[in-house]
Amino acid sequence: MAASTFNWISDYGIQTNTKPRIITARFGDGYEQRQPAGLNIHPRTWNLKFTARKGVDADAIDEFFKARNGGVDWFWWSPQRSAPVKVRCETWTKDEKGFNNVDITAEFIECFDPGV
Repeated sequence: MAASTFNWISDYGIQTNTKPRIITARFGDGYEQRQPAGLNIHPRTWNLKFTARKGVDADAIDEFFKARNGGVDWFWWSPQRSAPVKVRCETWTKDEKGFNNVDITAEFIECFDPGV
């Protein structure tokens, strides 16, 4: 399957979170040793908002996420001021505020799958 690109523009104010992956060995008397947990130890996540979208646009975003099998398949996305990255979306919320007024929130998780 060819990789898709997420082309919708989110609201301003994107929050980026980074949680380094490390392995910690704890010993007696409070001693610890830490080391990186493999390659690519700084995965990022982004919390995105798409507010006050028309129903047809919100449905298209929702269908895009569903077509990626709930986060199984990755896709390309370009954060603001950054090069495209491989991400997946396991969690999103569609909030119907009224006729043609839909809010979507989504969490994009950086992935390091092999291949293009």
